Amino acid sequence: MLSLTDTALTVLEKRYLRRDPEGNLIEDPEGMFRRVAHAVAQAEPPDKREWAEEKFFELMSSLRFLPNSPTLMNAGITGTLSACFVLDIEDSLQGILETAARAGKILKYGGGCGFNLSNIRSRTERVRSTNGKACGPVSVLRHLHSLNTMVQQAGKRNGANMAVLRCDHKDIGEFVTCKRESPDSIYSFNLSVALTDEFMRKAAQPKTPERTLLCIMAEGAWTTGEPGCFFIDTANRYNPTPEYGNYSATNPCGEVPLLPNESCNLGSLNVAAYWQGGMKWERLAGDVKLAVRFLDDVITTNDWPDERIAAAVARTRKVGLGVMGWADLLATQGIPYDSKEAVAKAGELMAFIQGHAEDADRALVLEGRSAYSPSTTHRNAARTCIAPTGTISLIAGCSAGIEPHWSSDYNHLMADGTRLKVSHKTEAKTALEIDPEWHLLHQAAFQQFTDQAVSKTVNLKETACAEDVMKVFLRAWELGCKGVTVYRDNSRQGQVLTTLGSTPIVVQPETEVNRRRRLPRERPALIHKFTVGGQDGYVVLGHYEDKGLGEVFIVINQQGATIRGWADLVATLISVGIQYGVPLEKIVEKLRFTTFDPAGLTGNPEIPFATSVPDYVGHLLEQMFLQVSGSPPAPMGALCPQCGGANVAIQEGCLSCRVCGWTRCG
Repeated sequence: MLSLTDTALTVLEKRYLRRDPEGNLIEDPEGMFRRVAHAVAQAEPPDKREWAEEKFFELMSSLRFLPNSPTLMNAGITGTLSACFVLDIEDSLQGILETAARAGKILKYGGGCGFNLSNIRSRTERVRSTNGKACGPVSVLRHLHSLNTMVQQAGKRNGANMAVLRCDHKDIGEFVTCKRESPDSIYSFNLSVALTDEFMRKAAQPKTPERTLLCIMAEGAWTTGEPGCFFIDTANRYNPTPEYGNYSATNPCGEVPLLPNESCNLGSLNVAAYWQGGMKWERLAGDVKLAVRFLDDVITTNDWPDERIAAAVARTRKVGLGVMGWADLLATQGIPYDSKEAVAKAGELMAFIQGHAEDADRALVLEGRSAYSPSTTHRNAARTCIAPTGTISLIAGCSAGIEPHWSSDYNHLMADGTRLKVSHKTEAKTALEIDPEWHLLHQAAFQQFTDQAVSKTVNLKETACAEDVMKVFLRAWELGCKGVTVYRDNSRQGQVLTTLGSTPIVVQPETEVNRRRRLPRERPALIHKFTVGGQDGYVVLGHYEDKGLGEVFIVINQQGATIRGWADLVATLISVGIQYGVPLEKIVEKLRFTTFDPAGLTGNPEIPFATSVPDYVGHLLEQMFLQVSGSPPAPMGALCPQCGGANVAIQEGCLSCRVCGWTRCG
């Protein structure tokens, strides 16, 4: 009989269990595990399939081991069983579109994608075939994001993606800041910078360009949690197949560096389940062996998105067996997470799992399964990996990955808006109370005995500063981690984990303007068409849930002109001001009666004349949101571009100077 928490049942019903075309559940949790066990066991020889199916079912239904979400969702039905893939992008229009098409197929069937954007030319470089400028990696990133928003994976979740750019790319500054002002503008992507050892050595020194860039990255991570760091030289030092190429990107959560077209095939053991007054090492060893066999069978039975991926996976057959429930295991033994004893036990546990995973992998070769390379005795080029286990740890009822407990009780926000209450029986220090050094020491201890990489978030208190983030970046590299992610509490709207009963942050009136009110991901908008002095354009007004104005876009129908640039800038400044609480009256006051071209008649009886486009926008905002009606007064005393006098007014339907005779219509 399965023993599932209410939270686990909610997660399973919302995302994993099969439904008929009308949306009715046609599968229960036991049926799901039976379906997965049966499908994966088909990779076994006929005389072992029944045995393997029963073993796999017992291992999963006991909640001691769970594979990654796509396997639970898709095994025995349709779609990929792998969590993520890495795709390279050729620097050409055809290459970009081809990669986008391949990514769309992966996303449709339940996988995520990591992209190396480093091959894309800088937007400052010329394209010979068109004599224009290259689009640059950030434009490609936005294109891939727009594709992702159209693809809801199997009706169950939106895909996760990772974009990686090398630190020496010309557009690296634009890349690391592209989500700074509006993190949700590219919400389907995590961002990471590939940092070399040479870069990090120079970044550790004051007053270097590398130090400056790392500071900008730290400020971005302090503000929004991005970008993260991918220590690419460290990762490649442990690349098990350098003959096939170097790593250039990772999966969306960063724990699996992959070569182009490779996949991550993951599963995790709930290590807390092996403590019964003492550690059941023999049972753990047996389950490691069975889990490695399961993951190897997943590769064999998988439905790959295309032939290139199938070939790349067949060449190296990488799997990633990891852990979850680490914080629960420590709490059960009364060992503080922030202690030398905990770090030592982390290394001991992972060394045990790594050793038995290698033994199990070699045993598969002895059974007659071919090795991934004639020069090795291993079936799979990689065997271990530490994944974040966000939802599968909720199903298993344990703590996530190797993270400390977020809190004894907290909310977990699902993608569909459902808030799940999660409880852990712990009196130990929790994530935000633990010094960042202990987070990193745990990551480094597990990394020492992990083939691939370790997904770990260094959680910082809201009061932390950007310098604290910088220290984490440098320290993670010093400790030999392959990457690092930092998240400061409350730095993003829609935060996944929030403490129950936490006291709302009280902002004093004099500092309210410094706290930004961001818009929801999906929001209503009004589009207003205008003409000013013969120049056509649109004003797009985005709204908050309470119908209040939240953002402004000004679109000018004049390709390639400087006017488009300043229109974007004006709209951005208006939007940022509104979101930081600047009174709309003040913004309108600054916009009205600004005088420069284009200016003139509008054809709008409510605003018949405008001295500039910002003037028109100011009067429009005033009428729509400040309850002001009627036409704006004729602009008396505007400056004349010819004589400089404040004597410009509307005369006979045209803007004219009453002193020198200048006229816009002349």
